[in-house]
Amino acid sequence: TTLFRSAIHESIKLYAKILKLPTFTQYQDAIRQLKPSMGLDEMLLELMKKECHSRQDNQLKRRIHTAHFPVTKTLEELDMSCFENIESTFIQQLASCDFIKKRRNIVMIGPPGTGKTHLAIGLGMKACACGFRVIFRTAATISTELCEAKDNYKLSKLENTIEKADLLILDELSYLGFN
Repeated sequence: TTLFRSAIHESIKLYAKILKLPTFTQYQDAIRQLKPSMGLDEMLLELMKKECHSRQDNQLKRRIHTAHFPVTKTLEELDMSCFENIESTFIQQLASCDFIKKRRNIVMIGPPGTGKTHLAIGLGMKACACGFRVIFRTAATISTELCEAKDNYKLSKLENTIEKADLLILDELSYLGFN
């Protein structure tokens, strides 16, 4: 029976891979957590919930990785005392990501060290959590990427990537002269 159980386990792993349901390979953990009163349908439901949460977590990680944030910053970590003329309710309004849905721009102007980058990254992280595609670049980096793409005849590919983004964050605009 051990050999039979091992073959079943391997078959479940194979089918989970084919069906692209990786958390289903952890079915034994779900069985251990079953209460005597629970049925197979409840175990299946738990496996499906785990798969759904796993996919959502992986998608968020992928969106954050693709955005290329220089550091991880959240809006909760933001020191509101840096902003003299901005109320926390306005930051919360921005955090709703309505400006993205309405295709509005935000321009942050101020001297270095006043929290603009932290706010931009925090908003970008929030946008990723809401399912938006985000690109974060400094002006110098995007300028270099555009020039290199043009030189390598890949400009249209880069333009398509930028166009597909729901939110493009350009940081340090004032540090660079443009040709």
